[in-house]
Amino acid sequence: MKLLITILVIASLPVAISCDFLGGGGWPYGWVKSKPNPVLSYGQPQEPTRIKEDPCVLYEDGVYKMWFSASAEGAQRKIYYAISVDGINWTVQDEPALDLGGNNQWDDEDVITPFVIKVNGIYHMYYAGRSEDDDPYYRPGSTFEIGHATSDDGLDWHKDPHNPVISLGDEGSYDGMGLSSPTVLYENGVFKLWYSAISWTEENYQRLQLAQASSSDGTHFTRSSENPLLSVDAEIGVASPGVVFTEGKYYSFFTEYPNGFPYQIGPVSVASSPDGLDWTIMASGILSRGYSGDFDETGVYSPCLLQNGSSWMMWYGGIRYDYASGEYQFGIGLATR
Repeated sequence: MKLLITILVIASLPVAISCDFLGGGGWPYGWVKSKPNPVLSYGQPQEPTRIKEDPCVLYEDGVYKMWFSASAEGAQRKIYYAISVDGINWTVQDEPALDLGGNNQWDDEDVITPFVIKVNGIYHMYYAGRSEDDDPYYRPGSTFEIGHATSDDGLDWHKDPHNPVISLGDEGSYDGMGLSSPTVLYENGVFKLWYSAISWTEENYQRLQLAQASSSDGTHFTRSSENPLLSVDAEIGVASPGVVFTEGKYYSFFTEYPNGFPYQIGPVSVASSPDGLDWTIMASGILSRGYSGDFDETGVYSPCLLQNGSSWMMWYGGIRYDYASGEYQFGIGLATR
């Protein structure tokens, strides 16, 4: 997913009706949750895609194409594919778009948080993966690294033989415990990749910060010497960044992630930068958790933004705790502005 949650435990836009917005209509404010939410619901028991998270959407030839993380309850996570003509009603492909690696491969336990970009007719997917050899006691849910795959059609993917393309940092470094949630822009022949960099505090809490790396070929990446680029504070992590460039600036829509025991995830906040390296937080709570009974009442995270003319769409992950079943339920929602 577009953040590593440890819980105890573009055609004409559809009308979206809600009072859930912040700061009026000027960019980057004014997000309104879609009335039909969730657009991809928490599934039935034993459904391979019961848990749905981390959407990434492209719009091509009148079709919305989504790649997302999914799994059955308690199962290993894989990346699935879905299509839609309106961004709301989705048809999910039965088989994973990107499966686990083979035995003893670096990504044989989970593949999550896909980000897809099309460059010169080729689809590039960046994702987080981890091996079952990782020790969950010392680094719970955190030992992810970033991989790369390519495709001619967005369906048949080929993993990069150089994977992982960005590995764990040195022990004790800002990304020495994991890297996840890649988001990529291609500019002037350079792949610019931002990610959640994970370290471990003395109190044994995850520490998430924004970091960046770049590559001329999409495979060999160099970390920025400015890393880490953005922190909120010692108690709040910067998770699942979604970076866009518009109106002459970079904007990172990120999830505020409570370090420690995150019973509630979010809100989604926004930072801006003139160069993609020097970031300033603009506003907290650009997209807030839902109300009691909503599919996203416990968490909002993993924002994916797509521009359609003067309008924008944001798909995101939502969490609800169901007291009757004692389960955390994961689905995908949509907000527009």
